[in-house]
Amino acid sequence: MAGTVFVQRPTESMWVVGPTAASAGNAGAEIDTAVVEVAGGHLEWRLLEEEATPTAIFDDVERAQQWLWAVFGEDVALAVADSSVGQFASEPAAPELVSRARRLAYALWAARWWPASIIDDIPPLDAELLESEIGTLVLECESIVDDEFDPVLPPRSSKMASNADDYALAAGSLAVAERGGLLVLGSGIGGVDWRQTPPGVVDASERALTWDLFRDKGTTTIRVAIVAAPDIDPALPEYLHPHARIVTESALLDLPLRLRGDTWQADAAAPSGAETAVTVSISVPGFGTDRADGTGGAVVREQVRTLVRTRLRRVSIADPSGVSEEPLLAEVAAVASDLDF
Repeated sequence: MAGTVFVQRPTESMWVVGPTAASAGNAGAEIDTAVVEVAGGHLEWRLLEEEATPTAIFDDVERAQQWLWAVFGEDVALAVADSSVGQFASEPAAPELVSRARRLAYALWAARWWPASIIDDIPPLDAELLESEIGTLVLECESIVDDEFDPVLPPRSSKMASNADDYALAAGSLAVAERGGLLVLGSGIGGVDWRQTPPGVVDASERALTWDLFRDKGTTTIRVAIVAAPDIDPALPEYLHPHARIVTESALLDLPLRLRGDTWQADAAAPSGAETAVTVSISVPGFGTDRADGTGGAVVREQVRTLVRTRLRRVSIADPSGVSEEPLLAEVAAVASDLDF
């Protein structure tokens, strides 16, 4: 892991140390970034770049000195202590600790961003195995994690009995089946920006969301449906229910969705202008980010899905019996319920 890193100081109070000269962004809202909180800041790894060396962002130099030497080595720790910036040699004093911290960051990432989808055949995580893995890793990394760090995983129910074909049918033709011979004015199919909903609410597929605009008895109606997460909790509190945001050139409609079987759905009188152009997006009110940049876009989501599929294949090929000599990785836990691990 020896190499070089850049020590930067974007503001008077913020420090960034990492393998590239680019400043870190808002990692908390990035679906391709694994993060672990450490004393005085956090460490992050960009999953799609497969970079072993983390980027550190911190604003408390004194507390950061507890781990800078372990993660980046003596030269970097001294540079920060001397308020020096530039490129420095990096050789972690505790490479195994860095490896465990990276694994912890990935497990925490999986708890938030794992793209569980019955449509795309990506099974949900086994929550108990993942929680156990995270608990073990927190203890192993206690010398560098923040004193107040207490990961809380979202509650999940057991996986609902169904199959990918059933869900794909629901995603692709639910509205068609229900509209009969009505006059259809428009329809669409797509996915959801994962940053706008908590985990375990909606299916992560790009085919999970459908909408229809139809005319019946003098009224124009819009019907929205999105497949629920494969491990949806039927008792999910109402404040976590998703809403559809329907936008036209002249109006905006917020439409609460209700869980009916395995699908969130609702219909309402279409807002003015819907016959000309309409966009539909899904979010949970009060959750997520207002940013509309590409970090949550379809391209990045597909890259994450590809990464997950690759890791699942690697696990099944390397250990087809399901017996692992090391503690379970998050990706092993992900297939436990479906592959008889």
